[in-house]
Amino acid sequence: MVSSTAQDLPEHRGEIRLGCEGAGFEPRMMEHLPALDADAIKASLRMVEEADVYVGIFAYRYGYVPDGYDISITEMEYNHAAKLEKPRLIFFIHGDHPITGRDVETGAGATKLQALKDRIGKHRVAAFFKSPSDLRAHVVEALTTLSTELDKINKTKILGRNKQSLQKLRVFVSYRHSDSRHFTGRLYDRLLNEFDRDYLYMDVATNPFGRSFVEAVEAAVSKCDVLLAIIGPDWLTSCERNGRRHLDKPNDLVRIEILTALQRRIPGNCSP
Repeated sequence: MVSSTAQDLPEHRGEIRLGCEGAGFEPRMMEHLPALDADAIKASLRMVEEADVYVGIFAYRYGYVPDGYDISITEMEYNHAAKLEKPRLIFFIHGDHPITGRDVETGAGATKLQALKDRIGKHRVAAFFKSPSDLRAHVVEALTTLSTELDKINKTKILGRNKQSLQKLRVFVSYRHSDSRHFTGRLYDRLLNEFDRDYLYMDVATNPFGRSFVEAVEAAVSKCDVLLAIIGPDWLTSCERNGRRHLDKPNDLVRIEILTALQRRIPGNCSP
């Protein structure tokens, strides 16, 4: 949302529009106030509420003060943006900027304008523009920087939410003892740093007493969100003393784990 006085800054407002569009933002500005003061105030403040960013341009005019109010609509807009904690980009006219007498407000308006600028300057870092094109360059730079910062903040929030979600995933670790027992034990210890113990299942570590391993495995795999299969060099060829492969046995626990996951379409990841 672009807030400024219109009478003295028509060319500047055009440059701001181009600058906002160039930085990937949609500029919103009140070109024409409604006839009724109450409607003008409501429309201006609603525009602030709907905006993602407040851009304030301040030269030498204080702006229109509605009947019955002590401050201008321009100051109302800034106050509302501050109250809503909107990102606020502030631009003040530089002392070297060419001006004409009609662009400078005098009297009570000038006093209120200076007080507003002083108040804003205590809380925000303002850029100073010397021409309409200079203002456009400042706006593009500020919006581009802000966009990068907002992207980082949003990514951090998203990653934080994703991490919290991941911590609640129920993970079943499937492995063959003779093939990858030591590696899987270390992996399990690492997983405990990221996941709640109650959400991790590894047969030897968490099998409850009073149930067969087959029943425990089927129940645990059925409840899990992800199955992590650890496949080492002897996973496929591991055999009993009689030469029969473990994988060919109907009651082979690893086979039951993976078959149960496949039957229930549980997402899996094989880590060789």
